[in-house]
Amino acid sequence: MFVVDHVARVAGEQTDTILRWLCDEVSSILRVPVPRSDDDFFDLGGDSMSALALFGAVEERFGCAMALTTIYDAPRIAALATRIANASTMPSASSCIVPIKAAQPGSGVVVLIHGVGGHVFDLLSLGSLIETHHSVIALRAYGLERAETPLDRVESMADAYASLILAKFPNQIVHLIGYSFGGMVALELTRRLLAADTPVGSVVLLDSYPHPQRWPRRQALDVRLRRIRHQIGVLRSSDWPARLAYCRTRLGLGASGPESTSSRRQWLAAPDGATPDIRAVFDAASVAIDHYQPTAFNHPVTFMRPEIASVFLPTHPRAVWQRLIPRLDVQMVPGDHVTMLDDHAADLAVLLSRTIGRANQHPA
Repeated sequence: MFVVDHVARVAGEQTDTILRWLCDEVSSILRVPVPRSDDDFFDLGGDSMSALALFGAVEERFGCAMALTTIYDAPRIAALATRIANASTMPSASSCIVPIKAAQPGSGVVVLIHGVGGHVFDLLSLGSLIETHHSVIALRAYGLERAETPLDRVESMADAYASLILAKFPNQIVHLIGYSFGGMVALELTRRLLAADTPVGSVVLLDSYPHPQRWPRRQALDVRLRRIRHQIGVLRSSDWPARLAYCRTRLGLGASGPESTSSRRQWLAAPDGATPDIRAVFDAASVAIDHYQPTAFNHPVTFMRPEIASVFLPTHPRAVWQRLIPRLDVQMVPGDHVTMLDDHAADLAVLLSRTIGRANQHPA
């Protein structure tokens, strides 16, 4: 389904040499015994963040920039080694468009927009399950590929993505699905597409909220109280050294632990072990969400709210968005902010397919 953009032999490196290096690198990144050549990267415990770390190491070692989705096309170690051996050693023109499913030319497109981390690993499975006669693509953030600069404004992202969509899918209907931070980009991208006389069908926010400073006071207070209850629960289940470390952190006397990090950092900060490029993308998204001020939006919007609410996000999307988005439809989906995309991707895909179908039948 996915291919490396430019195929060529990596000078001086044989596939078996690459395979030995790759096994050692996967072992180091995933902290597992050295895998066999037929082992699957994801079965070994790999995920989106470790895949990004692996591809960063591949680029540093062999000088080839692999398409981020290659790991899904070739998840077994031997197959991935072959891809590396045949990858171009020259920088290639990259695009933020990641194809998921192709359709007849001119049939329209469904666009899934990245979350705060910029990558789209967590959207690929969901996109492949959406039933539609349109093409399905994902948009990754600038900054994840070589020589790219991360964008630190929602408006700049919308400008850049609008140019890509208008060039690749001219005069076609566009359906937009933004995950978390990507929901803000979806709203601004809708404005730009409509201004360019491009028809926009469904606009879907997957558990998406602006910066907490933009929330109504009651919603912000509710989140704060739920977070306090969560922190009390964490303290009660911790031993005394952990409790002391937590209190020192809250008083600004020590380094923070994973459970004592502020809500804003847990929401926007790069995970431990992230590469400098990934951290730069997270930092840019943090700046973007700080500066973004949502305004009135007249296009219909569907909000997908997970059944299990995060302690860091509101529980009533209508209370947050209704003043700005009067034509808001809220639907409940299984899972939480993360598992709605993986464990419950099939359920979410059914709802998205219906939403897209309705938008096609009854254009805004």
